Amino acid sequence: MNFQQGDILVKSNTIWCIEKFVCDNLNISIDYLRKVRTKYKQSVTPCHRYHNILPDTGKSWRWAKINNNIYYALSNIPNRKPTYYREQFGDADSLVENYELCLKNQASNLLEAELSYFVKENYKKWIGYYSECNDLQQNALAKACAVIEFTGDYIARNELRGNKIFKEVCQVIEEKDMRYLPFNYRRFKEKFEDYSSGISLEDIIKLPRSGNSHALIFDDPELEAAALKLRARGENYTNEYIIRKVQELCEIKGRRVPSRRWFGQKVFELNETKFLTDHLRHGFGSRKAFENTGYIPLERALYAGDCW
Repeated sequence: MNFQQGDILVKSNTIWCIEKFVCDNLNISIDYLRKVRTKYKQSVTPCHRYHNILPDTGKSWRWAKINNNIYYALSNIPNRKPTYYREQFGDADSLVENYELCLKNQASNLLEAELSYFVKENYKKWIGYYSECNDLQQNALAKACAVIEFTGDYIARNELRGNKIFKEVCQVIEEKDMRYLPFNYRRFKEKFEDYSSGISLEDIIKLPRSGNSHALIFDDPELEAAALKLRARGENYTNEYIIRKVQELCEIKGRRVPSRRWFGQKVFELNETKFLTDHLRHGFGSRKAFENTGYIPLERALYAGDCW
């Protein structure tokens, strides 16, 4: 069935179908429905005949006038042979679910079309604010700005409230896989509220981790040499002991203290460091003891310094 806005209404636990929807799906004329409306009205007590929603008398074709349109109660559509009108609409719950799903898809498609057109027409004016980025990043950042601008314009034009519009916009963002915008509607709403408060879009939409100095490479050959010297000692200190000792000395000397991960990447996880303690950790002559060396001796050397 092809649905349009207003085809189905649910009022007081009664499902109502608009007249045009009934005519199109049951292949009956409006003149016939006018006739059955008159018959149903005669079954209603005179004191109730002038109500917009007529009471249920149990007769077929109960109808109501809602929003200046004629609607028919689904449960009162007759199901007699040879036509079996009621069976053509199927289960009541399924009819309402299909109607709501159809409207949701129509609204989503319409919103997606409007958003795509708006972004295409307006994103270029934001490109100049991202001159330090490459071309691909500039376009993606500018389109992200246009999406937030579209959301504000769409809410103002339609006088919307609540979170529904943010959920629908985020759904389009996720389907189109747009960058530099959150898929979660709450996160997106936070950015929109910043925009509504007067903050410039170029200050809201930025490259991730821009200005973050945590990824700068910390390079100190003296600390590397100190850690390596402790590792090469015969005491076979643990990695954690060496790290704590070097960090304590850095704090005493007022030097920058490297992180635990820095020692792993720079010293302890390198093959040229691991071989220093392989024999102590795994035992002389074992397979594990030679994992980080360039050769495995099959027999003991006959003379000192020999390498087979």
